[in-house]
Amino acid sequence: MNSLKRYNWHHSYSADFVGTIWFDGICLSSAGLEKKLSSIGTFEQFGQFIKKLRGHFTIIKKTSREYWVATDPVLHYPVFYKNNSGMVVLSDDPMCLLEGETVVPDRQSVLFFLQFGATYGKHTLVEGISLFEPGTVPRLSESKRNTEHYITNYFLPEKEWKYSPGELKDLLDETFSRYIEPYKDHSFVVPLTAGYDSRLIVAMLKKYGIRNVFCFTWGRRGNFEMVTARKVASQLGYDYQFIEYNNQLIDYFNNQEQFFRYMEYAGGFMSMPFLQDYFAVSYLKNEHIIPSDAVFIPGHTGDVYSGSHQRPWFKKMSKSEIKNEIVDHFAVTGFKNKPLKREPILSLLGKVDDNVLTPVQFFDYWDITIRQARFVARSSSVFRFFGYDVLLPLSDQQFIHYFFSAPTEKRYHEKLYRDTLIEYYFRPFSLDFDLKDSMVFRKDTLLVRLLKNNVPQFVKRMYYQLDDVIFYREITGILIDELNKRKKKILLPDFPNKYNSFLIQWYLYFIFGSDYKNFFENK
Repeated sequence: MNSLKRYNWHHSYSADFVGTIWFDGICLSSAGLEKKLSSIGTFEQFGQFIKKLRGHFTIIKKTSREYWVATDPVLHYPVFYKNNSGMVVLSDDPMCLLEGETVVPDRQSVLFFLQFGATYGKHTLVEGISLFEPGTVPRLSESKRNTEHYITNYFLPEKEWKYSPGELKDLLDETFSRYIEPYKDHSFVVPLTAGYDSRLIVAMLKKYGIRNVFCFTWGRRGNFEMVTARKVASQLGYDYQFIEYNNQLIDYFNNQEQFFRYMEYAGGFMSMPFLQDYFAVSYLKNEHIIPSDAVFIPGHTGDVYSGSHQRPWFKKMSKSEIKNEIVDHFAVTGFKNKPLKREPILSLLGKVDDNVLTPVQFFDYWDITIRQARFVARSSSVFRFFGYDVLLPLSDQQFIHYFFSAPTEKRYHEKLYRDTLIEYYFRPFSLDFDLKDSMVFRKDTLLVRLLKNNVPQFVKRMYYQLDDVIFYREITGILIDELNKRKKKILLPDFPNKYNSFLIQWYLYFIFGSDYKNFFENK
Protein backbone atom coordinates (compact mmCIF):
# COMPACT_ATOMS: atom_id res chain seq x y z
CA MET A 1 0.00 0.00 0.00
CA ASN A 2 1.36 3.45 -0.93
CA SER A 3 2.47 5.79 1.84
CA LEU A 4 2.56 9.50 0.94
CA LYS A 5 2.52 11.30 4.27
CA ARG A 6 5.81 13.17 4.66
CA TYR A 7 4.78 16.21 2.62
CA ASN A 8 1.54 18.16 2.28
CA TRP A 9 0.07 16.02 -0.49
CA HIS A 10 -3.24 16.59 -2.21
CA HIS A 11 -4.94 13.24 -2.75
CA SER A 12 -7.69 12.53 -5.25
CA TYR A 13 -9.07 9.46 -6.97
CA SER A 14 -6.92 9.87 -10.05
CA ALA A 15 -3.82 11.70 -8.81
CA ASP A 16 -1.61 12.65 -5.87
CA PHE A 17 0.49 15.80 -6.05
CA VAL A 18 2.49 18.18 -3.89
CA GLY A 19 4.24 21.50 -4.47
CA THR A 20 3.83 25.04 -5.77
CA ILE A 21 3.07 24.87 -9.48
CA TRP A 22 2.61 27.46 -12.23
CA PHE A 23 1.01 26.87 -15.63
CA ASP A 24 1.10 29.67 -18.20
CA GLY A 25 2.23 32.03 -15.41
CA ILE A 26 -0.73 31.19 -13.16
CA CYS A 27 -0.21 29.53 -9.76
CA LEU A 28 -2.50 26.51 -9.86
CA SER A 29 -4.77 25.72 -6.94
CA SER A 30 -5.21 22.08 -5.94
CA ALA A 31 -8.61 22.06 -7.63
CA GLY A 32 -7.18 23.68 -10.76
CA LEU A 33 -4.37 21.17 -11.09
CA GLU A 34 -6.69 18.26 -10.35
CA LYS A 35 -9.03 19.42 -13.12
CA LYS A 36 -6.21 19.62 -15.65
CA LEU A 37 -4.84 16.20 -14.67
CA SER A 38 -8.27 14.59 -14.92
CA SER A 39 -8.60 15.77 -18.52
CA ILE A 40 -5.37 14.02 -19.57
CA GLY A 41 -6.01 10.68 -21.21
CA THR A 42 -2.64 9.48 -22.52
CA PHE A 43 0.90 9.32 -21.22
CA GLU A 44 2.07 11.45 -24.13
CA GLN A 45 -0.40 14.20 -23.14
CA PHE A 46 0.80 13.91 -19.55
CA GLY A 47 4.42 14.40 -20.62
CA GLN A 48 3.60 17.42 -22.74
CA PHE A 49 1.67 18.98 -19.87
CA ILE A 50 4.54 18.47 -17.40
CA LYS A 51 7.00 20.22 -19.72
CA LYS A 52 4.86 23.39 -19.49
CA LEU A 53 4.89 23.49 -15.69
CA ARG A 54 7.13 25.68 -13.54
CA GLY A 55 7.91 25.38 -9.86
CA HIS A 56 8.59 22.65 -7.31
CA PHE A 57 6.48 19.51 -7.53
CA THR A 58 6.00 15.80 -7.67
CA ILE A 59 2.88 14.55 -9.44
CA ILE A 60 1.59 10.97 -9.51
CA LYS A 61 -1.27 10.23 -11.90
CA LYS A 62 -2.93 6.87 -11.37
CA THR A 63 -4.45 4.78 -14.13
CA SER A 64 -5.96 1.31 -13.87
CA ARG A 65 -2.59 -0.40 -14.40
CA GLU A 66 0.11 2.26 -14.31
CA TYR A 67 1.59 5.22 -12.47
CA TRP A 68 2.58 8.28 -14.46
CA VAL A 69 4.98 10.33 -12.38
CA ALA A 70 6.58 13.76 -12.81
CA THR A 71 9.40 15.31 -10.78
CA ASP A 72 10.91 18.79 -10.91
CA PRO A 73 14.59 19.30 -11.85
CA VAL A 74 15.87 19.61 -8.26
CA LEU A 75 13.74 16.81 -6.78
CA HIS A 76 12.07 19.02 -4.19
CA TYR A 77 9.81 16.16 -3.08
CA PRO A 78 11.54 12.77 -3.59
CA VAL A 79 9.37 9.69 -3.99
CA PHE A 80 10.65 6.12 -3.78
CA TYR A 81 9.30 2.81 -5.02
CA LYS A 82 9.86 -0.93 -4.87
CA ASN A 83 8.39 -4.03 -6.42
CA ASN A 84 6.72 -5.95 -3.63
CA SER A 85 5.58 -9.44 -4.68
CA GLY A 86 4.71 -8.21 -8.17
CA MET A 87 3.06 -5.01 -6.92
CA VAL A 88 4.62 -1.55 -7.23
CA VAL A 89 4.56 0.33 -3.92
CA LEU A 90 5.33 4.07 -3.61
CA SER A 91 6.34 6.18 -0.62
CA ASP A 92 7.87 9.57 0.12
CA ASP A 93 9.60 7.92 3.11
CA PRO A 94 11.92 5.09 2.01
CA MET A 95 11.87 3.61 5.52
CA CYS A 96 8.21 2.70 4.93
CA LEU A 97 9.27 0.47 2.05
CA LEU A 98 11.51 -1.69 4.24
CA GLU A 99 8.66 -3.22 6.24
CA GLY A 100 11.03 -4.76 8.76
CA GLU A 101 13.29 -6.25 6.10
CA THR A 102 17.07 -6.39 6.47
CA VAL A 103 18.73 -3.33 4.97
CA VAL A 104 21.01 -4.58 2.18
CA PRO A 105 23.44 -2.06 0.69
CA ASP A 106 23.64 -1.40 -3.02
CA ARG A 107 27.40 -1.71 -3.29
CA GLN A 108 27.85 0.45 -6.37
CA SER A 109 25.64 3.18 -4.96
CA VAL A 110 27.61 3.23 -1.72
CA LEU A 111 30.84 3.50 -3.70
CA PHE A 112 29.44 6.45 -5.66
CA PHE A 113 28.00 7.98 -2.48
CA LEU A 114 31.38 7.91 -0.76
CA GLN A 115 32.73 10.17 -3.46
CA PHE A 116 29.86 12.56 -4.17
CA GLY A 117 27.57 12.43 -1.13
CA ALA A 118 24.71 11.37 -3.40
CA THR A 119 23.47 8.39 -5.38
CA TYR A 120 23.01 8.24 -9.16
CA GLY A 121 20.23 7.35 -11.57
CA LYS A 122 17.26 5.63 -9.98
CA HIS A 123 19.49 4.05 -7.35
CA THR A 124 19.37 4.56 -3.61
CA LEU A 125 21.86 3.19 -1.10
CA VAL A 126 19.56 0.24 -0.38
CA GLU A 127 18.98 -2.67 -2.74
CA GLY A 128 15.42 -3.01 -3.94
CA ILE A 129 14.44 0.61 -3.23
CA SER A 130 14.47 2.95 -6.22
CA LEU A 131 14.03 6.67 -6.69
CA PHE A 132 12.14 8.69 -9.28
CA GLU A 133 14.93 10.78 -10.81
CA PRO A 134 14.91 14.59 -10.99
CA GLY A 135 13.50 16.20 -14.12
CA THR A 136 11.83 13.05 -15.38
CA VAL A 137 8.44 11.66 -16.39
CA PRO A 138 8.49 7.93 -15.52
CA ARG A 139 5.80 5.45 -16.60
CA LEU A 140 5.65 2.62 -14.13
CA SER A 141 3.72 -0.64 -14.03
CA GLU A 142 4.22 -4.03 -12.43
CA SER A 143 6.11 -5.32 -15.46
CA LYS A 144 7.90 -2.33 -16.98
CA ARG A 145 9.39 1.08 -16.34
CA ASN A 146 10.04 3.75 -18.97
CA THR A 147 11.46 7.17 -18.15
CA GLU A 148 11.66 10.32 -20.22
CA HIS A 149 14.36 12.72 -19.05
CA TYR A 150 12.62 15.92 -20.07
CA ILE A 151 15.38 17.94 -18.45
CA THR A 152 17.58 17.23 -21.48
CA ASN A 153 15.22 19.50 -23.44
CA TYR A 154 16.78 22.43 -21.55
CA PHE A 155 19.95 22.04 -23.57
CA LEU A 156 19.55 23.94 -26.84
CA PRO A 157 22.32 24.00 -29.44
CA GLU A 158 24.35 27.10 -28.67
CA LYS A 159 23.71 28.54 -32.14
CA GLU A 160 19.99 28.80 -31.26
CA TRP A 161 20.64 30.92 -28.16
CA LYS A 162 19.88 34.58 -28.73
CA TYR A 163 21.03 37.16 -26.21
CA SER A 164 19.52 40.59 -25.68
CA PRO A 165 20.51 43.13 -23.00
CA GLY A 166 18.22 43.07 -20.01
CA GLU A 167 16.79 39.64 -20.89
CA LEU A 168 18.15 37.98 -17.77
CA LYS A 169 16.82 40.85 -15.64
CA ASP A 170 13.35 40.35 -17.10
CA LEU A 171 13.55 36.62 -16.43
CA LEU A 172 14.64 37.17 -12.83
CA ASP A 173 11.91 39.75 -12.24
CA GLU A 174 9.23 37.44 -13.62
CA THR A 175 10.50 34.45 -11.64
CA PHE A 176 10.72 36.22 -8.29
CA SER A 177 7.41 38.01 -8.76
CA ARG A 178 5.80 34.66 -9.46
CA TYR A 179 7.34 32.94 -6.41
CA ILE A 180 6.73 35.77 -3.95
CA GLU A 181 3.09 36.56 -4.81
CA PRO A 182 1.42 33.40 -3.32
CA TYR A 183 3.35 33.88 -0.04
CA LYS A 184 3.34 37.69 0.25
CA ASP A 185 1.40 37.58 3.54
CA HIS A 186 3.94 35.26 5.18
CA SER A 187 7.20 36.04 6.93
CA PHE A 188 10.26 35.29 4.82
CA VAL A 189 13.46 33.90 6.34
CA VAL A 190 16.70 34.21 4.36
CA PRO A 191 19.95 32.37 5.19
CA LEU A 192 22.17 35.32 4.28
CA THR A 193 25.84 35.02 3.40
CA ALA A 194 28.40 37.24 1.68
CA GLY A 195 27.63 35.66 -1.69
CA TYR A 196 25.65 36.87 -4.68
CA ASP A 197 22.68 34.48 -4.55
CA SER A 198 21.31 35.25 -1.09
CA ARG A 199 22.01 38.97 -1.65
CA LEU A 200 19.84 38.78 -4.76
CA ILE A 201 17.09 37.08 -2.71
CA VAL A 202 16.86 39.94 -0.19
CA ALA A 203 17.12 42.58 -2.92
CA MET A 204 14.18 40.97 -4.70
CA LEU A 205 12.13 40.81 -1.50
CA LYS A 206 12.80 44.51 -1.03
CA LYS A 207 11.94 45.28 -4.65
CA TYR A 208 8.56 43.59 -4.34
CA GLY A 209 7.68 45.37 -1.13
CA ILE A 210 8.07 42.52 1.35
CA ARG A 211 8.63 44.00 4.81
CA ASN A 212 8.49 41.01 7.11
CA VAL A 213 11.92 39.53 6.39
CA PHE A 214 14.32 37.95 8.86
CA CYS A 215 17.93 37.25 7.85
CA PHE A 216 20.41 35.09 9.68
CA THR A 217 23.94 33.82 9.34
CA TRP A 218 25.54 31.02 11.32
CA GLY A 219 28.95 29.59 11.99
CA ARG A 220 32.23 30.26 13.71
CA ARG A 221 32.53 33.55 15.57
CA GLY A 222 33.87 36.41 13.50
CA ASN A 223 33.61 34.69 10.14
CA PHE A 224 33.64 36.93 7.07
CA GLU A 225 30.14 35.85 5.94
CA MET A 226 28.64 37.42 9.06
CA VAL A 227 30.26 40.84 8.58
CA THR A 228 28.96 41.33 5.04
CA ALA A 229 25.57 39.72 5.66
CA ARG A 230 24.89 42.07 8.58
CA LYS A 231 25.70 45.08 6.38
CA VAL A 232 23.39 43.81 3.60
CA ALA A 233 20.45 43.28 5.97
CA SER A 234 21.02 46.67 7.61
CA GLN A 235 21.10 48.45 4.26
CA LEU A 236 17.69 47.00 3.38
CA GLY A 237 16.22 47.54 6.85
CA TYR A 238 15.70 43.86 7.53
CA ASP A 239 16.08 42.13 10.90
CA TYR A 240 19.28 40.16 11.24
CA GLN A 241 20.83 37.72 13.71
CA PHE A 242 24.12 35.89 13.78
CA ILE A 243 23.93 32.46 15.40
CA GLU A 244 27.33 31.50 16.74
CA TYR A 245 28.28 27.85 16.46
CA ASN A 246 30.35 26.83 19.47
CA ASN A 247 30.98 23.80 21.63
CA GLN A 248 28.09 24.64 23.92
CA LEU A 249 25.58 24.79 21.08
CA ILE A 250 26.59 21.44 19.57
CA ASP A 251 27.28 19.62 22.84
CA TYR A 252 25.92 16.04 22.78
CA PHE A 253 23.92 16.71 19.61
CA ASN A 254 24.67 13.20 18.34
CA ASN A 255 22.85 11.68 21.33
CA GLN A 256 19.59 13.53 20.74
CA GLU A 257 16.52 11.82 19.29
CA GLN A 258 15.85 14.86 17.07
CA PHE A 259 19.25 14.41 15.42
CA PHE A 260 18.54 10.79 14.50
CA ARG A 261 15.15 11.73 13.05
CA TYR A 262 16.76 14.48 11.02
CA MET A 263 19.48 12.21 9.62
CA GLU A 264 16.84 9.71 8.55
CA TYR A 265 14.67 12.44 7.03
CA ALA A 266 17.37 14.40 5.23
CA GLY A 267 19.36 11.40 4.02
CA GLY A 268 16.56 9.39 2.50
CA PHE A 269 19.01 6.68 1.36
CA MET A 270 20.08 9.11 -1.40
CA SER A 271 21.84 12.18 0.07
CA MET A 272 24.40 13.22 2.64
CA PRO A 273 22.38 14.95 5.39
CA PHE A 274 23.74 18.49 5.71
CA LEU A 275 24.39 19.86 9.19
CA GLN A 276 25.36 23.41 8.20
CA ASP A 277 21.95 24.98 8.87
CA TYR A 278 20.69 22.31 11.27
CA PHE A 279 21.75 23.93 14.55
CA ALA A 280 20.73 27.44 13.45
CA VAL A 281 17.22 26.45 12.34
CA SER A 282 16.73 24.35 15.46
CA TYR A 283 17.74 27.36 17.54
CA LEU A 284 15.40 29.73 15.68
CA LYS A 285 12.49 27.36 16.13
CA ASN A 286 13.12 26.44 19.77
CA GLU A 287 13.61 30.08 20.78
CA HIS A 288 10.44 31.13 18.89
CA ILE A 289 12.40 33.73 16.94
CA ILE A 290 10.52 33.10 13.69
CA PRO A 291 6.79 32.36 13.23
CA SER A 292 5.58 28.83 12.52
CA ASP A 293 4.27 29.80 9.07
CA ALA A 294 7.56 31.37 7.96
CA VAL A 295 8.82 30.61 4.45
CA PHE A 296 12.54 29.97 3.97
CA ILE A 297 14.01 31.21 0.71
CA PRO A 298 17.70 30.25 0.38
CA GLY A 299 19.86 31.10 -2.63
CA HIS A 300 20.24 27.57 -4.00
CA THR A 301 21.76 27.37 -6.58
CA GLY A 302 21.92 30.27 -8.97
CA ASP A 303 25.68 30.48 -9.13
CA VAL A 304 25.98 26.90 -10.36
CA TYR A 305 23.46 27.16 -13.19
CA SER A 306 24.97 30.47 -14.21
CA GLY A 307 28.41 28.93 -14.57
CA SER A 308 30.41 28.76 -11.34
CA HIS A 309 31.40 25.15 -12.04
CA GLN A 310 32.24 25.67 -15.70
CA ARG A 311 35.90 25.59 -16.68
CA PRO A 312 37.31 27.30 -19.81
CA TRP A 313 38.91 24.07 -21.00
CA PHE A 314 35.73 21.92 -20.79
CA LYS A 315 34.65 22.83 -24.32
CA LYS A 316 37.71 21.14 -25.80
CA MET A 317 37.32 17.94 -23.80
CA SER A 318 35.74 14.59 -24.57
CA LYS A 319 33.13 13.06 -22.26
CA SER A 320 35.78 10.73 -20.90
CA GLU A 321 37.98 13.69 -20.00
CA ILE A 322 35.00 15.54 -18.46
CA LYS A 323 34.32 12.55 -16.23
CA ASN A 324 37.90 12.66 -15.01
CA GLU A 325 37.45 16.37 -14.26
CA ILE A 326 34.34 15.57 -12.20
CA VAL A 327 36.27 12.98 -10.22
CA ASP A 328 39.24 15.29 -9.69
CA HIS A 329 37.38 18.45 -8.67
CA PHE A 330 33.94 17.51 -7.34
CA ALA A 331 34.45 14.30 -5.40
CA VAL A 332 34.33 14.60 -1.63
CA THR A 333 37.27 12.27 -0.99
CA GLY A 334 40.31 10.94 -2.83
CA PHE A 335 41.12 7.59 -4.34
CA LYS A 336 44.06 6.20 -2.40
CA ASN A 337 42.03 3.77 -0.33
CA LYS A 338 41.27 0.41 -1.86
CA PRO A 339 37.47 0.78 -2.17
CA LEU A 340 37.79 4.13 -3.87
CA LYS A 341 39.68 3.36 -7.06
CA ARG A 342 39.15 5.78 -9.93
CA GLU A 343 38.06 3.25 -12.57
CA PRO A 344 34.84 2.07 -10.85
CA ILE A 345 33.77 5.69 -10.24
CA LEU A 346 34.35 6.58 -13.90
CA SER A 347 32.31 3.54 -14.88
CA LEU A 348 29.42 4.63 -12.67
CA LEU A 349 29.59 8.17 -14.09
CA GLY A 350 29.10 6.57 -17.48
CA LYS A 351 25.71 5.30 -16.32
CA VAL A 352 24.61 8.90 -15.81
CA ASP A 353 25.01 9.61 -19.53
CA ASP A 354 22.18 9.20 -22.05
CA ASN A 355 24.50 9.60 -25.08
CA VAL A 356 22.62 12.58 -26.56
CA LEU A 357 24.53 15.36 -24.82
CA THR A 358 27.75 17.11 -25.72
CA PRO A 359 30.61 16.83 -23.19
CA VAL A 360 29.83 20.27 -21.69
CA GLN A 361 26.13 19.45 -21.55
CA PHE A 362 26.93 16.13 -19.88
CA PHE A 363 28.77 18.02 -17.15
CA ASP A 364 25.75 20.27 -16.59
CA TYR A 365 23.43 17.27 -16.63
CA TRP A 366 25.53 15.54 -13.97
CA ASP A 367 25.70 18.77 -11.98
CA ILE A 368 21.95 19.37 -11.84
CA THR A 369 20.64 15.80 -11.52
CA ILE A 370 23.23 14.58 -9.01
CA ARG A 371 25.24 17.30 -7.32
CA GLN A 372 22.47 19.90 -7.13
CA ALA A 373 19.29 17.84 -6.83
CA ARG A 374 20.69 15.25 -4.40
CA PHE A 375 23.43 17.16 -2.62
CA VAL A 376 23.32 20.98 -2.61
CA ALA A 377 19.65 21.85 -3.14
CA ARG A 378 18.74 18.81 -1.07
CA SER A 379 20.28 20.59 1.91
CA SER A 380 17.10 22.71 2.04
CA SER A 381 15.33 19.67 3.51
CA VAL A 382 16.47 20.95 6.92
CA PHE A 383 13.85 23.71 6.70
CA ARG A 384 11.04 21.27 5.89
CA PHE A 385 12.20 18.97 8.67
CA PHE A 386 11.50 21.73 11.18
CA GLY A 387 8.09 22.37 9.64
CA TYR A 388 8.68 25.33 7.32
CA ASP A 389 7.86 25.87 3.64
CA VAL A 390 10.80 26.37 1.27
CA LEU A 391 11.06 28.26 -2.01
CA LEU A 392 13.97 27.92 -4.44
CA PRO A 393 13.37 30.57 -7.14
CA LEU A 394 16.90 30.22 -8.49
CA SER A 395 16.18 26.58 -9.29
CA ASP A 396 13.15 27.42 -11.41
CA GLN A 397 12.88 25.68 -14.77
CA GLN A 398 13.09 28.93 -16.76
CA PHE A 399 16.28 29.99 -14.99
CA ILE A 400 17.93 26.60 -15.56
CA HIS A 401 16.80 26.47 -19.18
CA TYR A 402 18.13 29.97 -19.87
CA PHE A 403 21.66 29.24 -18.69
CA PHE A 404 21.92 25.66 -19.87
CA SER A 405 21.20 26.91 -23.38
CA ALA A 406 23.66 29.79 -23.19
CA PRO A 407 27.08 29.68 -24.86
CA THR A 408 29.71 28.51 -22.42
CA GLU A 409 31.72 31.72 -22.79
CA LYS A 410 28.72 33.61 -21.39
CA ARG A 411 28.84 31.43 -18.29
CA TYR A 412 32.55 31.41 -17.49
CA HIS A 413 33.12 33.02 -14.09
CA GLU A 414 29.32 33.66 -13.97
CA LYS A 415 30.01 36.84 -15.95
CA LEU A 416 26.52 37.35 -17.36
CA TYR A 417 24.88 36.49 -14.04
CA ARG A 418 27.17 38.66 -11.91
CA ASP A 419 27.04 41.65 -14.25
CA THR A 420 23.24 41.53 -14.31
CA LEU A 421 22.94 41.30 -10.54
CA ILE A 422 25.32 44.18 -9.91
CA GLU A 423 23.79 46.50 -12.51
CA TYR A 424 20.09 45.90 -11.91
CA TYR A 425 19.85 44.86 -8.24
CA PHE A 426 22.92 45.56 -6.15
CA ARG A 427 23.69 49.11 -7.28
CA PRO A 428 20.06 50.35 -7.15
CA PHE A 429 19.80 49.13 -3.54
CA SER A 430 23.37 50.21 -2.61
CA LEU A 431 24.41 46.59 -2.07
CA ASP A 432 27.44 46.69 -4.36
CA PHE A 433 30.01 46.31 -1.59
CA ASP A 434 32.21 43.44 -0.41
CA LEU A 435 31.57 41.66 -3.71
CA LYS A 436 33.59 38.51 -4.15
CA ASP A 437 35.79 38.32 -7.20
CA SER A 438 35.14 35.62 -9.75
CA MET A 439 37.23 32.55 -9.18
CA VAL A 440 40.03 32.12 -11.69
CA PHE A 441 40.44 28.46 -12.58
CA ARG A 442 43.68 26.98 -13.78
CA LYS A 443 44.00 23.44 -14.92
CA ASP A 444 46.32 21.46 -12.65
CA THR A 445 49.58 20.37 -14.19
CA LEU A 446 50.71 16.78 -13.81
CA LEU A 447 53.19 17.87 -11.13
CA VAL A 448 50.46 19.64 -9.12
CA ARG A 449 48.22 16.57 -9.34
CA LEU A 450 51.05 14.33 -8.16
CA LEU A 451 51.77 16.62 -5.22
CA LYS A 452 48.11 16.85 -4.22
CA ASN A 453 47.71 13.10 -4.30
CA ASN A 454 50.96 12.07 -2.66
CA VAL A 455 51.96 14.67 -0.09
CA PRO A 456 51.63 13.12 3.41
CA GLN A 457 48.62 14.08 5.54
CA PHE A 458 50.69 15.80 8.21
CA VAL A 459 52.12 18.18 5.57
CA LYS A 460 48.65 18.94 4.20
CA ARG A 461 47.40 19.69 7.71
CA MET A 462 50.05 22.40 7.96
CA TYR A 463 49.08 23.88 4.58
CA TYR A 464 45.27 23.75 4.48
CA GLN A 465 42.99 25.94 6.60
CA LEU A 466 41.35 23.56 9.10
CA ASP A 467 39.11 25.96 11.05
CA ASP A 468 36.27 26.38 8.56
CA VAL A 469 33.75 29.23 8.82
CA ILE A 470 30.88 26.86 9.60
CA PHE A 471 32.40 25.00 12.59
CA TYR A 472 32.27 21.75 10.63
CA ARG A 473 35.64 20.65 11.98
CA GLU A 474 34.23 20.42 15.49
CA ILE A 475 30.83 19.08 14.42
CA THR A 476 32.24 16.21 12.38
CA GLY A 477 34.93 15.70 15.03
CA ILE A 478 32.21 14.62 17.45
CA LEU A 479 30.96 12.08 14.92
CA ILE A 480 34.50 10.79 14.30
CA ASP A 481 35.05 10.37 18.04
CA GLU A 482 31.83 8.38 18.22
CA LEU A 483 32.92 6.06 15.40
CA ASN A 484 36.34 5.61 17.00
CA LYS A 485 34.74 4.63 20.31
CA ARG A 486 32.65 2.08 18.44
CA LYS A 487 35.87 0.83 16.81
CA LYS A 488 34.62 1.59 13.31
CA LYS A 489 37.03 2.01 10.44
CA ILE A 490 37.23 5.47 8.93
CA LEU A 491 38.54 6.35 5.49
CA LEU A 492 40.69 9.49 5.60
CA PRO A 493 40.12 11.97 2.76
CA ASP A 494 43.07 13.07 0.66
CA PHE A 495 42.59 16.60 1.99
CA PRO A 496 42.22 17.05 5.76
CA ASN A 497 39.54 19.78 5.54
CA LYS A 498 37.10 17.65 3.51
CA TYR A 499 34.81 17.30 6.52
CA ASN A 500 31.84 16.09 4.49
CA SER A 501 33.67 12.80 4.00
CA PHE A 502 33.29 12.05 7.72
CA LEU A 503 29.62 12.97 7.72
CA ILE A 504 29.07 10.66 4.76
CA GLN A 505 30.73 7.77 6.55
CA TRP A 506 28.79 8.35 9.76
CA TYR A 507 25.55 8.28 7.76
CA LEU A 508 26.50 4.97 6.11
CA TYR A 509 27.14 3.42 9.51
CA PHE A 510 23.84 4.91 10.68
CA ILE A 511 22.00 3.10 7.87
CA PHE A 512 23.78 -0.23 7.76
CA GLY A 513 25.18 -0.62 11.25
CA SER A 514 28.20 -2.52 9.99
CA ASP A 515 31.65 -1.86 8.58
CA TYR A 516 30.76 -0.68 5.09
CA LYS A 517 34.34 -1.10 3.87
CA ASN A 518 33.74 -4.83 3.83
CA PHE A 519 31.06 -4.32 1.20
CA PHE A 520 33.84 -3.84 -1.34
CA GLU A 521 36.77 -5.77 0.08
CA ASN A 522 34.75 -8.99 -0.04
CA LYS A 523 33.58 -8.55 -3.62
